[in-house]
Amino acid sequence: MAENKKLDDDVTVVVDKPDDVKLKRSIGIVTSITIIVGSMIGSGIFVSPTGILLNVRSIGASLIIWVACGIFSMLGAYCYAELGTIIERSGGDYIYVYEAFGSFIGFLRLWVEVMVVRPVAIAIVALTFGEYVVVPLYPDCPLPFTLIRILAVLCISRYEELKEPFVDSDWSPGKIANAFYSGLFAYSGWNYLNCMIEEMKNPRKHLPIAIVVSCLLVTLVYTAANVAYVTVVPVAEILTTRAVAVVGGIVILLVY
Repeated sequence: MAENKKLDDDVTVVVDKPDDVKLKRSIGIVTSITIIVGSMIGSGIFVSPTGILLNVRSIGASLIIWVACGIFSMLGAYCYAELGTIIERSGGDYIYVYEAFGSFIGFLRLWVEVMVVRPVAIAIVALTFGEYVVVPLYPDCPLPFTLIRILAVLCISRYEELKEPFVDSDWSPGKIANAFYSGLFAYSGWNYLNCMIEEMKNPRKHLPIAIVVSCLLVTLVYTAANVAYVTVVPVAEILTTRAVAVVGGIVILLVY
């Protein structure tokens, strides 16, 4: 892009002015869905089941919490979709806070994300990874269940826990809130597509669709995973271990 610049009455020079740099819009609907699903599914499905069951005490109540957390996350994601279609700039939370409250508050939001939120999330992932690595490596150490007892339960009735799913449920508000806290951690990541909204081909159309499809897929996966856990490992044993997927995997390998 050229711009005429007059130095004096007789001399005029042409100065090249670079065009504004814009990100290429190459992200379609399928890629958008995979980005959100990939951001949401993570360590939460390995650590949250025990936390939810510790609070609500029953399979039926825990499954309700998982589905409710998925719906709650979808509502939050739709709020971000509204922001994303109004402010079509990449950057996610920072851009929205910056536009609403100015550069200083935007900087504080970004600083908190970098110095507090991300390190805490990484620490949780690291602790989860450590637990899941250590449990299989020390088979001779006392495990939080008796293997023979589990095998007997599996042989007699594998789906006993699902026949009366709401037995001993705890519906007190404090326990429900704590269970929601554990569940919502597993659903975090639904807002990450907003960080690259300038690269979407049609954000006004694709962003809401990607959100609803992704949240439904993740809710289905998480609910199915929890059903799989309880059909292999009794609730009483899940409550005594944080590595529920490892326990379930060991039992499946030994049985099958």
